[in-house]
Amino acid sequence: MDTTGAGATASSETDWYNAWQESEEAANLQRELKYMLHRDRARPVLHAQRRSEFATSWMYQFTTLFRRSIERNWRDVDYLFGKLMLNIINGLFIGFTYFKTDNSIQGTQNAAFVGVYLLLLILIADS
Repeated sequence: MDTTGAGATASSETDWYNAWQESEEAANLQRELKYMLHRDRARPVLHAQRRSEFATSWMYQFTTLFRRSIERNWRDVDYLFGKLMLNIINGLFIGFTYFKTDNSIQGTQNAAFVGVYLLLLILIADS
């Protein structure tokens, strides 16, 4: 800390910027950078062509995510069983809602209202 002047006094007798600029290491670094710049500018320009917005195909992404989803559900059996029972109960409930409905305008309106209500209930419960 005393060498660089970063201690409590924050002072140093050496001007580190000028010391670096005058050093042999800085001169070697500048030569190497100029060489790399000259060498790279002499190379032909490569134009990358992008065939798609994404790095992989849609099918590969789908299969990978599907496999991960299956593995996640396989590892959490309680979640999978709960989801299965929820869908079975909801299916029976919706199915019996339309069982022996009246063939009238009022029966159709009742069935439509209950259908929309249950659809919203399922969407809220599944999220």
